[in-house]
Amino acid sequence: MENKISYLNRTYSEYKQALIEYSKKYFPDITIDYDDASVASWLLDINADIADNLTYHIDRAFQETNINSATEPNSLFALARNNGVKVPGPKGAMAEVRFTCQLPLGDNEPNWDYAPVIKVGTKVSAGSQVFEVLEDIDFSKQFDVNGNSDRTIVPVMDSNGIIKNYKVSKLGVVTAGEMRIYKQVIYPSDIKPFMEVIIPVEGVMNVESVLVFDGTALTKFPTYGQFYTNSEEVCPANGNSPQISRFFEVDSLAQQTIWGVKNNDNKPVVDVYSYDGVPTYSITRGEWKNIKKKFITEYTDKGYMKLIFGCGVNPGEAINEDAADYNKYIMSQVIANDSLGELPKSNSTMYVLYRVGGGKSSNVAKGAINTISLLNVVITGSSMSIVNGVKKSLTVENTTPSVSGKDMPTPDELRYIIKYNKGAQERCVTTKDYIDRILRLPPKYGTPFRVNATEANNKMMIHVLGLNNMGKLDKTLPTALIENMMDYLAAYRMINDFIEIKSGRIVNLSFDIEVAIDKNYNMADVIATIIDVVNNYMDINKHAMGENIYVGDIKKEISKIDGVVNLSRIRIWNECDGGEGYSTDQIQQELVGNADCADNTFRDEETTKPMVDLEASDDVLFGNDDTMFEIKFPEKNIRVIPKRV
Repeated sequence: MENKISYLNRTYSEYKQALIEYSKKYFPDITIDYDDASVASWLLDINADIADNLTYHIDRAFQETNINSATEPNSLFALARNNGVKVPGPKGAMAEVRFTCQLPLGDNEPNWDYAPVIKVGTKVSAGSQVFEVLEDIDFSKQFDVNGNSDRTIVPVMDSNGIIKNYKVSKLGVVTAGEMRIYKQVIYPSDIKPFMEVIIPVEGVMNVESVLVFDGTALTKFPTYGQFYTNSEEVCPANGNSPQISRFFEVDSLAQQTIWGVKNNDNKPVVDVYSYDGVPTYSITRGEWKNIKKKFITEYTDKGYMKLIFGCGVNPGEAINEDAADYNKYIMSQVIANDSLGELPKSNSTMYVLYRVGGGKSSNVAKGAINTISLLNVVITGSSMSIVNGVKKSLTVENTTPSVSGKDMPTPDELRYIIKYNKGAQERCVTTKDYIDRILRLPPKYGTPFRVNATEANNKMMIHVLGLNNMGKLDKTLPTALIENMMDYLAAYRMINDFIEIKSGRIVNLSFDIEVAIDKNYNMADVIATIIDVVNNYMDINKHAMGENIYVGDIKKEISKIDGVVNLSRIRIWNECDGGEGYSTDQIQQELVGNADCADNTFRDEETTKPMVDLEASDDVLFGNDDTMFEIKFPEKNIRVIPKRV
């Protein structure tokens, strides 16, 4: 019989016992003393400890390669990269704002020569939260780019009823976060295939643009206009002027084209539409462009943004192509291959324009954005005193709460994203494709808090929910966000797919929990713990839209609490009367007495709210595809009814 130890054992004690039995069986003459103080025990302890450690590390390694059990951020990020997932960063909340100014008199109307144009980069704030204007807001135009009237004019009269000036308001959209510029000098030692540049700032939402200037002793930063040019060659070398090149972000370095503004003689082609001879709005035309200067971005395990460039060495820096040396010739072709993108030139200076900020805390209430912290405005009028007066009169206020602000994905959210992506394609074919694509909407265009997609009647139904300034579910989403989603999906949907985006349903719940509490425990502490456990389990950040809630799990967690002797009963009520900020959406399952929130036909003997029939549903709250459950006010929606024993 072969001398063999079974390595099916998993613990230190099991390994030691197996080694003792092995020694007794095959080497009985060597030792018979296995006491803790014996030499034999010492040797067996060492071997058992080694085996136990090896088993632990094998288990740990397997755990970190499994999507359901991995806990380390670097493991989840590695799984995401291996599955082709681009991990999203924090998202900036969006809000509609109203800028208001006072304009002098013209010919029976405001003098439009002094109409301000609030430029990209203007910053407004709500306390410590900074928001930026990402598109120019022109007071001289009655309509926005979509043809919607978004300007109001109110005459301001003196005590005699004579108009002295006009109060003009113009709507716009601001996004949380602010632009910053990162500068890095590129030396010859930095140039290598797939060069990486890390922005040493936490909370970076996205990279807007990258410019590379010839030279290393530059002190002047680029302008916004240079950052947003649509050409790879922003400014070719001319005399003493350095050459400036722009690099574009792509989804993959293998991507050969991007969508950009169509240029005519280096000027954007703009079609201006008129109504009754008055210009109303304009549409900028675009085209697919071939690019070589490109980069991709991804987050490091620590949450920093990393830029990765291609492997094509600039022609002036490539290995000398000497046909007499075949190996050197072939190597030059490999290194200088720019199909995956060019590398920046050596002895140059890189400027990275990026956005930082956003997150869940950028969801603020209506009216909270009321300060212009940095004004970037153009007024063409000739009188400087009037120009200064118009600038001083400018005010701002958000007309809607800012919503869709979101932090970086939690480990659980990242797991969901990876799972969706595993079945997703670059084209939106299945419902998972649509969910995955919406979750990858570029940060500056906003994002819903939760999204789900279903197919019904040959139509793709997409249900979305946002967050309000209190961190609660909100069915109201900005029109700009919905339009961004529609435009973004248009490039990926199947040609025969019809898409409809609708708000999801919010089912607000309240709990009555009857428990027996040990008389030796502080009742207030036990009750507080029960409330925390239920609130933590029902946390909206831990659940997806359409996910079922298993009440049995809640009961199990409550029963584990020290001081809880017995859990007598849980009753769950549907808070759907619309009062106090509750949603009017009713849970779609059987209620006690077949209650109906819409006409309040249900009246329980103890309360006026409909109660979920948990017995009929086997202790399950069934989540429809468009539904999320929420405890809106935990302090009053989780009621503990204690009994001393």
